[in-house]
Amino acid sequence: MYQFKKFAVLVFVLLLAFPLLASCRSKGHTHKNLPYATSGILDLAGWDFKTDGSIRLDGQWEFYWNKLLIPQQFTISKTDMSTVPSPWKSTVVRGDELPDDEGYATYRLLVKMDNIPRNAALNLKFVISSCKLWVDNKMVYASGIVGNSAKNHKGKFTPQVIPIAPEMNQFYITLQISNFGYASGGFITSIELGDMLTIVSQKNTRSFGDMFLFGSIMIMGLYHLTLFLLRRKEFYTLYFSILCFLISIRTLLMGEMLLYNFIPDIPLYIFLKISSSTLSLGLPFFVMFIHSFFPEDTPYWFVRISQIVGVLFTTITLTVNDKLSSLFLMPFQICGVLIIVLILFILSKAAYLKRDASHIFLIATISIVFITINDTLNGYGIIKTGFYIPIGLFLFIFVQSFMLFRKLVKQEELLLRSELRMLQAQIKPHFLFNALNTIISVSRSSSEKTIQLLLYLSDYLRCGFSFKNDEEFVDFDTEILHVKSYLEIEKARFSDKLNIVYEIDNNIECKVPPYILQPLVENAVRHGILPLKNGGTVRLSVKKTDNMLYIVIEDNGVGMTEEKLNSILNGTDKTSGIGLSNVKGRIQRIYKRKIKIESAIGKGTIICITIPII
Repeated sequence: MYQFKKFAVLVFVLLLAFPLLASCRSKGHTHKNLPYATSGILDLAGWDFKTDGSIRLDGQWEFYWNKLLIPQQFTISKTDMSTVPSPWKSTVVRGDELPDDEGYATYRLLVKMDNIPRNAALNLKFVISSCKLWVDNKMVYASGIVGNSAKNHKGKFTPQVIPIAPEMNQFYITLQISNFGYASGGFITSIELGDMLTIVSQKNTRSFGDMFLFGSIMIMGLYHLTLFLLRRKEFYTLYFSILCFLISIRTLLMGEMLLYNFIPDIPLYIFLKISSSTLSLGLPFFVMFIHSFFPEDTPYWFVRISQIVGVLFTTITLTVNDKLSSLFLMPFQICGVLIIVLILFILSKAAYLKRDASHIFLIATISIVFITINDTLNGYGIIKTGFYIPIGLFLFIFVQSFMLFRKLVKQEELLLRSELRMLQAQIKPHFLFNALNTIISVSRSSSEKTIQLLLYLSDYLRCGFSFKNDEEFVDFDTEILHVKSYLEIEKARFSDKLNIVYEIDNNIECKVPPYILQPLVENAVRHGILPLKNGGTVRLSVKKTDNMLYIVIEDNGVGMTEEKLNSILNGTDKTSGIGLSNVKGRIQRIYKRKIKIESAIGKGTIICITIPII
């Protein structure tokens, strides 16, 4: 528990470290104020692109609403200004906000520099929904078809690094934008100016990070989907795998938007629908994941409401155009906030009731909420600490993956314990019944042999009752006494049909898990020797060499086919009982080793176990 709490604290620190580090980093660069465009002019005098890096062309641009002007047409001396980046719906023209996200406009900015970089370039990421760009009088970029109506307009998204070569130290950047049918039209992301090599290098670094996140989260999703296919009753692995798939897809739609590198001809409306659907579907699946972990604390009506909200908004997103679906965005955001508040309440309740893993679950969820708030405030320009949702989601997914692994391990341990208890309950009644019958039969002819058998039975029961659970180690001598007591009673029962040979080193002092020998010896007797008409021999060999214990259980009984042997080794055989599978499972879990089984029809079976001495 102490180690688990340390892990929880570490996760909390990691998830909250990114905004703090970014804040410190941004403070470290305040030695030089970032230039900001004013009245349509951006003065970059004194800015060195090699030492200071690239610069965003943010600030006040000249703004011509409902006009598509080319550089040669600018003759108007007085014009409006628009803050860039910003959508049209938040743009104020002559004291009035623009009425709609649909329309067309021209932006222009004068850039003044001391020296033009030899390999100057502009980095354009996302403009909704079509645009053209000129540097001075030369058109250097076009995305989609810019038009003054929905009929002659075509939206497209083409992120690109554009090389430019201005002829003078001051030059104009002219940008035409049109939008019809999409929400949030306008100049919504910054244009970056800098050295081509620097911009491309930074872009490649960010792309590598996005690909790493995508691949890592996708692998986690595939792994947990495989777990669900193998263990169909554990639905939390299915919900978690779907969450991983949705988040991994979203990483391709954020940052450098790599989906367009993979599918460059994807229409803009499909891009926007996929982006919205990952959010609307992710919320109900996260609630279902929470419910599968804490069913006692998560009301079923809450799960149903989240499913209805997610399916409803996803259906709207996929069936109507982007502009119409944006009308439902605010109601969905309100519902999403309420659902997250309820999730935090449920996790807080689970933590208060000390549910298993609830504390780290709560810490991880609170942390990702804080990171989301950080990115939202950055998006609105309120703070400048950087965007860390992708990394935050990766760490969040990593934590949840750890929680699932821990839950699966605990379930496996509980299963092995229950099987061991079943094994004890199964052995004691049937063996006790047969042993008593044997002792009664022997008592008619030999009182001394009867006493000896009663002592064997006493040892057998004493050893058996001393085994509490599969986590408890017992002395090797106790385990051997348990096996010998069993075999001596069985030998008295079957007389000459059963021969026993012991090859056990003296002075073996170590601890072993209980019931790792008796079930295997019983299998050798019942399934190997007894089916033979004339019986056979069971050989138990235990050798100690170099701090390792070598155990061999061998019989010359009926043996088994290669097909049956493979099914036993693969764990698919249901006829070998729980004894063999339980021993295999515990050896694998405790020692990370496998038992070896060799068998042939008519020759018998050999089982080998090699474990370190404890």
